[in-house]
This record gives sequence, C-alpha cells and structure tokens, in this order.
Amino acid sequence: MVDLSDILPRARLLERFGDGVIFEEYGKSELRAIAKTNPEGLHHVAANVWNRIIQKGLHTVSPLHFAGYFRTGNPDLHIAISALACPTLILPG
Repeated sequence: MVDLSDILPRARLLERFGDGVIFEEYGKSELRAIAKTNPEGLHHVAANVWNRIIQKGLHTVSPLHFAGYFRTGNPDLHIAISALACPTLILPG
C-alpha cells in the first residue's frame, strides 16, 4: 500500500518552502463538498497525485491513460485514479 507521505513528503515541502506552508487534510466525508465548490482544484490535486505516481513508478500504466480527463479538466479524475491505482490514496466521492 502506498502511504500519502510516500507521494507528498511533508518534511521535504517544509524544508523547501519553510514554516509558512499550511497543510490541510480532508477526509472522504468532505470530498463531495470540495468537488461541488471547487471542481478545478480537485482536478489539479488529482493530476498532481497522478504525476507523482508516474514519476515515482508506483504503477505500471501509461502516463497517458487518463488523457481524456486531463484534456477536459474532468473533476472525477480522482475517482478514475482510485479505481485503477490506489483506492486508499484518493478516496472516491
């Protein structure tokens, strides 16, 4: 299982950007609300996670697998990634 800290290491972010970085974590119960209020933001987060999965070689799939989601900015990208790669990393809405 991939732990969130494997994808997004807090210590490295703090080291790079300093103590001004604010981390906010949301659980499954908040995901639907985020999708409704900020679908573009949710898409960007999912895209960032997908990029890190590919860059770290955490899944053996073509990086272009979700090209359609990226072209359209589909906010359900997180659901597609969860279904394919790591359901505990990005909780489906």
